[in-house]
Amino acid sequence: MSIEDQLSGAMRQAVADLQPPPDLAEAGAARGRRMRRRHRLRTAGATAAATALAVAAATLGPAVLDGPDSPDRVVAPPSPAPVSAQELTRTLTGLLPRGGQIKVTEAKGTEHADKPRNAMVSVRYDDGAGPSRITLSLYRLPPSNSRGDASCPPKFTQPYDRCSATPRADGSVLLVNQGYTRPQTNTGEKFWYAVLTHKDGRQVRLDQFNSAEEKSAAGPTRPEPVLTPAQMSAVVTSPQWNRALAAIPFPPPAREQPGPKKPEGARGAPFVAMPDGKIVSLLTGLLPRNVRVVDHDNGGEMLLADRRGTSLLSISVQNGMYQSVIGITCDQRRLHGPGERTCGRSSGPNGAVVHLEEGPLEIDDRGATERVVDVLYPDGRRVAIRVSNGKTLKSGPRTRPEPILALDQLLTIATAPVWRS
Repeated sequence: MSIEDQLSGAMRQAVADLQPPPDLAEAGAARGRRMRRRHRLRTAGATAAATALAVAAATLGPAVLDGPDSPDRVVAPPSPAPVSAQELTRTLTGLLPRGGQIKVTEAKGTEHADKPRNAMVSVRYDDGAGPSRITLSLYRLPPSNSRGDASCPPKFTQPYDRCSATPRADGSVLLVNQGYTRPQTNTGEKFWYAVLTHKDGRQVRLDQFNSAEEKSAAGPTRPEPVLTPAQMSAVVTSPQWNRALAAIPFPPPAREQPGPKKPEGARGAPFVAMPDGKIVSLLTGLLPRNVRVVDHDNGGEMLLADRRGTSLLSISVQNGMYQSVIGITCDQRRLHGPGERTCGRSSGPNGAVVHLEEGPLEIDDRGATERVVDVLYPDGRRVAIRVSNGKTLKSGPRTRPEPILALDQLLTIATAPVWRS
């Protein structure tokens, strides 16, 4: 027998009579459980640390995770602090010509960002030639709603002496308008305004009047508003408004009402208006041959003309109007309409309800009248047309003896199949 075999046999014999401790198996199992717990704790700790690191990176950015000497360190900008009414007032008064007397009548800081007028300051400024009201307003509009101040309005809807819209290098548009408070009556009250509109919806607007108040009962206090067009432009384009504009948040997106939606065209369906560009195109093809469209705005109003003069027309084509219109009677229309009005209700094609009205204009008619055709279909489609022979759709004086279209002509236009296609 070799020495290796002898040694192996001796070792087996030495331990042959030994018995294991009674708790050896239980101790081994306990040791295994402890090892598994330690492994789970190490794994969970590593996972939690990685998660915390990822959250910190996403929330705080690389500036927090990088060392203080990191060349790529970026500090996230804090939310802009609100700008108070007092600070806005100081900014406006500092931009106005020196030497005048200033009385602040109203001021709101950017903490009123949930209001339609986000921030504003209104003052009476008197340079010795009579007080003039000046109002500076700051807005944050949805970009899709801010383009209305990027071009001069049609003169037939808002008469003015001069108007200019100037694109700027940064993509903003500066609009300066020199018009009137009551253009239809020409009382001498002038209304001038300047608007700077940025592409992202930030807007600075300055309004001024040659009176102590807008539409003041006392009338004009001076020949013209106190600031020249150049001075108005300098105020609204000043970079001093940038911090206040940054403090005004973007308007929240429109929220849809909860609940199931009804299909378009059903009674009670959501309101939907036909685009104005399409309305103008369709209406032009329905006018009598001797009537032409001279001008139109972006709100469904048009200036029509024939050999006898001009006339104003307004048209609206909508869906989802059944519930809000079907219950209105002629008595209610007469009650809410100005002066003595005629009104008739009848049935039209395809089950439509038709109202025909005629009467004086709402404001200072001076002999001017309007004619209205309102057609409501059972599926909620509504076509309403209004035409007047006044200087505006609400006021005189007359521009011609009668409106350019008779009621039967308006009815033919309003019930044309093109509006239901």
